[in-house]
Amino acid sequence: MRLKKIIIIIVISLMICELIKATQYQKGKSPLIDLTSLDESDYHTEYIRIKLNPEFAVQSSHSAIAEDNDDIVRLGIAAIDELNKNYGVREIRWLYNTELLDEKYEARRRAWGFHLWYELYFSEEVSIPEVVSAYEQLPEIIVAEPEYKK
Repeated sequence: MRLKKIIIIIVISLMICELIKATQYQKGKSPLIDLTSLDESDYHTEYIRIKLNPEFAVQSSHSAIAEDNDDIVRLGIAAIDELNKNYGVREIRWLYNTELLDEKYEARRRAWGFHLWYELYFSEEVSIPEVVSAYEQLPEIIVAEPEYKK
């Protein structure tokens, strides 16, 4: 009888531990937001933000951003450049421009992945949910999202 109670207590304790572990916040993970359920007034419609996969970031550098003859800006990664062309990207901005900041912390900013973030500006009105969906399908991109208004 006593052994049965001990086993029940252990099983319940393990279940509680698993429940706590499952509900803990994971650092760096954003909640999924269904853009189709939001109104366009909830986010900026002229640009999106992307975070490159570090494996593909070596193919691109900030100095490699170039405008093509057809006024489409290229990042130097073929799959992204193709979407840029399809959606009319007119400007790419490095989101966390560390060139202006103290070089003392450059290694730290790179370790945190700040050098992987870009803003893509569109020359015409596009469907932000459609654009975000297209970019986030690429293995070269970890995050594609609009900037939400406060």
